[in-house]
Amino acid sequence: MPFVAKAAESPSLEAIASRVKDYRAAVISDIHLFHPQTHTSLIIENLDKAFPDNAETAALDVIHIDGDLFDTDVPYADGLVPLIESWALRFLRRCSKHDIMLRVLAGTYSHDRNQSRMFDKLKTLHNLDVDLLYVDKVWVEHSEKLATTILYVPDFTTIDEQTVWGMVETAMNEAGVSRVGYAHIHGGWSYQMPDMPAVQRLCHRMDKYLAIVDNYISSGHIHTPSIYARIYCNGSFDRLNQGEEEPKGHWRFWVPKDGKDEITFIVNEGAQTYTRVDVMGLPLEEAISRIESVAKVLRVDSRIEIQSVRGDPIFGAIPRMRTMYPNLVWSIKALARAENAKSNPMEQLVITTHTRLPLDKDGLPGIMLGRLKEKNLSEELLARCATLLPEYL
Repeated sequence: MPFVAKAAESPSLEAIASRVKDYRAAVISDIHLFHPQTHTSLIIENLDKAFPDNAETAALDVIHIDGDLFDTDVPYADGLVPLIESWALRFLRRCSKHDIMLRVLAGTYSHDRNQSRMFDKLKTLHNLDVDLLYVDKVWVEHSEKLATTILYVPDFTTIDEQTVWGMVETAMNEAGVSRVGYAHIHGGWSYQMPDMPAVQRLCHRMDKYLAIVDNYISSGHIHTPSIYARIYCNGSFDRLNQGEEEPKGHWRFWVPKDGKDEITFIVNEGAQTYTRVDVMGLPLEEAISRIESVAKVLRVDSRIEIQSVRGDPIFGAIPRMRTMYPNLVWSIKALARAENAKSNPMEQLVITTHTRLPLDKDGLPGIMLGRLKEKNLSEELLARCATLLPEYL
């Protein structure tokens, strides 16, 4: 079921007055096909349900995929490739049938490695009439069909926000505009991240973008959906890890000329279930009872994780639980001590458990910074290293 979000901030009266036509868009991101835990077949099934061939889909002017359509790269011989290409072809044909524009933004390089260019290849191969663009640079689009301007900012994982903002200013100058109607960005915002200098220097600043965007900003990268003023963060389309119990889905924007905007989060009802059961400190029989009360109501293929301190007897009972509930995927989280269960602000920086960075100028800074962080260097020194590394690669 969808729910309607009330924005903390509405467009200005001047922005509403400048609208030339109504605008209807769907924005989705962080789909992560080829994910190692949530099956690609389930994600595609949910994508088909999210964009069926019906009146609601047909009414859309544009669909934006704001980064991380894929989780990783795989050989073309991988058995999931035909499944994904079949979905992509259905998706393109639906866009062609209903004259829906499709814009695909490059995401985090450890996930998106230009695999999304498959849309261009399928469009050409099947001679489809689709208004399609894959955007892998900071760029401003002048859209005649939508009668607006759109700023695109792909992910720059290891580049500081001031440098990225400089790219935005350059793109705006080249486009001959001081403001845009909408923006689509893949990357973290300062309000989403821990208040640590080494992290914050890489985060987008809300006030900068809100000052140049008349209507709404859409953003991908962080997997929990959220709203800040006129910034709408998608979160991941499906659940991909433990700790993602919140609703998943995508945003729909209805922005009419009269200013009676309606922004709706369309919930992905079929999203994979991830459940963590904390039995820390419970006697064995009580812990088993709590786990069974959760396990017996979970749907087939749900992921269930049992959390307690290392050495807890409950971990010895997990093989028995697997036998009793074989249609669930079981895992354990053994903590060194009870206080480790407290929330760690750095956990939200870990998006997936499976990434492979390339050994080139794009991937090496991330690899080298990860090794440096293991040496317990100061945040100031880490920030300095992050600035200097690209100059030597």
